[in-house]
Amino acid sequence: ASNPSATQAMDPQAAHRIAKLDEVLRQVPYQYQHKTRLRSDVAQLLQSCKTLQPQTGTFSGGARSVTLFYLYGVVPISYQGKSYNIPVTIYFDAPYPKQPPRCFVTPTNGMALKPNHLNVDAGGMIYLPYLSSWSENASTLPQLLTAVTECFSQSPP
Repeated sequence: ASNPSATQAMDPQAAHRIAKLDEVLRQVPYQYQHKTRLRSDVAQLLQSCKTLQPQTGTFSGGARSVTLFYLYGVVPISYQGKSYNIPVTIYFDAPYPKQPPRCFVTPTNGMALKPNHLNVDAGGMIYLPYLSSWSENASTLPQLLTAVTECFSQSPP
């Protein structure tokens, strides 16, 4: 007889998401001094969150360009009994976890941000007490995602 608890350690999709994370982290530049912490934090989130994907991208502004690690995908919410997927991008700057991730609602074509939302500015940046009181020792990405989900379930962006 096989041991069922051994196979429940990680579902195959979670294992695939973690493998993708490791692949993406190899592209993260040297400025990220806390790669091990970044990996463990994001891996913890990806175990339970099936809707976010790790990625790196190079962003240019003026004469500078920077390669950033980020997660993109959707946050599933329930609002007035209906389910919605809110598209988000979560950027991790090199000082993470000393500074919180920058979270954005990233509307798809044909989707608009609600004007004057309490927690999302016109550029899509998400503002939450959880982010403003971020602690590198106490804050976690699953708790952050829960805070975003609860906020948007009460008032979608």
